[in-house]
Amino acid sequence: MKKLLLIFPIFFLVANFALAQIGPKVKTIPDNEGRLIITTKTGLRLMTIGNHSQVKLLLPGQSDSDDGILIDCPEVITLTNKAAHVNLIYALFNSNYPDFSVKWSMRENELSYVIDNLQMTRLTCTISLESDGVRTRYTLTNLGNEVFPRAIVSTCTKLRSSFYDVFLERTYVHNKEGFNLLANFIPERTTLSVAKWLPCRVRAAFTIEPPPHRISIGDGGITTYDNPEKVDIPFLATRSVDGKWIAATCSILDPEQVWSNPQLTCHHTDVAVALGANATTTIESKTFVFMGSLPEAIEKVKNEREKH
Repeated sequence: MKKLLLIFPIFFLVANFALAQIGPKVKTIPDNEGRLIITTKTGLRLMTIGNHSQVKLLLPGQSDSDDGILIDCPEVITLTNKAAHVNLIYALFNSNYPDFSVKWSMRENELSYVIDNLQMTRLTCTISLESDGVRTRYTLTNLGNEVFPRAIVSTCTKLRSSFYDVFLERTYVHNKEGFNLLANFIPERTTLSVAKWLPCRVRAAFTIEPPPHRISIGDGGITTYDNPEKVDIPFLATRSVDGKWIAATCSILDPEQVWSNPQLTCHHTDVAVALGANATTTIESKTFVFMGSLPEAIEKVKNEREKH
């Protein structure tokens, strides 16, 4: 059986950048380094990073040089048709390919770009900075006659500086018992050295069942830990180091699971959708960033998902 695997680090982008915030006290400016910087009334700032399709979200008072929250939008697109032995992987943001040429531009309240030279596929990405976080929307169009029962557009939201949580001591999920740490079933993690703990992934199932084995070793020797308890609301929330801020990520559609790479303290709530021949689908997620509590975060997530 022949399996087609194509990896395309393609970055020919046409983008529009703007602010999802209504009101006169909104600033959208290019700086001396050519970055586009957007500031809301609440003080959140979103900026482009060089010529990459990655953006940075900063809290009020954080300097431009702070790591902030880095969002790869997207990190990877995967289109799979197992019956036809086709697996297309487009690596759109990858540190192995540093020389991308990305042109950013602004219009009204959105950042958007179009990639239309992927094999069989067109991707439109729209990013909005809102008063309480960042919304990401992908429109994926199949330009061919191949049917893909499983299509994933993966957004990687990396929580740095104020939120960094390498041992997942401030990163939460919600299950039938209420709020719990994503990694609460690995109590020994806090006694390990960073070198022994990493690299790993920690997952919690939502629409699928947890695997029978809690620990597995995957490609590259990466350890995956699977929470034995399913979540009942598909989101991840991380408290800031000072306990004042919450970053909470959810998808509008139902993901199979939520997961994090502790080395990046990243949030993944990626959904798998069907993409028919010559069809178009939309995938949307939001990362809420606000001063508040976990109960407030879950209300925001519920309200967001119920609107759609």
